[in-house]
Amino acid sequence: MKRNDKIKLILAFIVILTLFMAANTNAQSSPYTHSQSITCGNNLCEASSLELKIGEEKSKFIGKQSYTFKLVNIEKIENPYLTYNFYLSINNGPSMLADEAKKQYNVDFNCCALIGMQEEVQSNPKEVQINFAEDKICNVPDCAFPVELNLYKKWNLVPLYFLQGGGSGSSAVEDALKKGTCKLQDFTAIYGYDSISSKYVNLYSWGRSPSDFSTSLSNFGRIDESKRLLIGTPFNSAWIYSNSQCKLAAEVPTTFKNFLLFLAAAGADRTETASAAFRPGEQPPPPQTRTIEGIKFPPSWNFFMGSPDMEGKSLNEINGNCNIEKAITFDASSQSWKPLTAGVGILTNFVFKVTNKCMLGMPQVAPPEVPT
Repeated sequence: MKRNDKIKLILAFIVILTLFMAANTNAQSSPYTHSQSITCGNNLCEASSLELKIGEEKSKFIGKQSYTFKLVNIEKIENPYLTYNFYLSINNGPSMLADEAKKQYNVDFNCCALIGMQEEVQSNPKEVQINFAEDKICNVPDCAFPVELNLYKKWNLVPLYFLQGGGSGSSAVEDALKKGTCKLQDFTAIYGYDSISSKYVNLYSWGRSPSDFSTSLSNFGRIDESKRLLIGTPFNSAWIYSNSQCKLAAEVPTTFKNFLLFLAAAGADRTETASAAFRPGEQPPPPQTRTIEGIKFPPSWNFFMGSPDMEGKSLNEINGNCNIEKAITFDASSQSWKPLTAGVGILTNFVFKVTNKCMLGMPQVAPPEVPT
């Protein structure tokens, strides 16, 4: 997937990553299958790598063609962060910086990870690893599935990932909108909902620039971030008032076909144990433990998105440890609210009110009673 930054949403967002992965780094195994090449459309979410020494040349099939990579030089930059410039030749072309080569040859990769013992690498780096990921190569990667959302005139509830793409900044907003037919100037206003203060936040008004909108999205995502509450993420939905009918499009990570499992992992509290520092000769103190709280929905109204594994299940089957007091969805075609008694799919957004700090997921069940 050719874009400035990935998790994108992709995916994302994605992307993304992302917020959930930051909440629990062990919540998900890697979606990638390591492969010698990357082939779009083969139903495998692939990643590949290439190790090169200075002066060495190797070929790899990426996307739809074979590329020849040569590591020409590694330039060490003496600064407080000890950075490096990597010079590559692709397809026997002239030597250039890796970032310039990516643009010149329209192939995205991560360059470069230094290889070798730490002291040797820092003093005289000679070998690198170049990494490739399918979601940066293929227009519709096997790591994702495409979704489209038709917007109607007037109000629509829309997941924020349709507007954010997989990166940040005004270019990410513009790239996300290019996937569909909607333009930012088609929207009169966009509002997110702050579940902490129970009020709307204006994210966009007609005439503002993509840069202003991107800044508003970023600020909205940081609302009470220290409290680890699910507000302003790509999975929350926002109100869009559209002046015309148009279409939004995105690619969603295949991970989200099992979104409830993903949410439950992100929302789980976990306990960490660490040894306290002590001086030589002293008796080691007992290990210290701390509980890291998972990401939760605040006890309030929450604007969210559906998923394939929610659709058709009763609310009692997806409520996790949440006490869902009310759940409704908005029908943009009739501009009316409709009560919900079951979960909805990925193109149907919903609003639900919970009475406790909680997370969606499979229901918590007690074991059967011991027979008498």
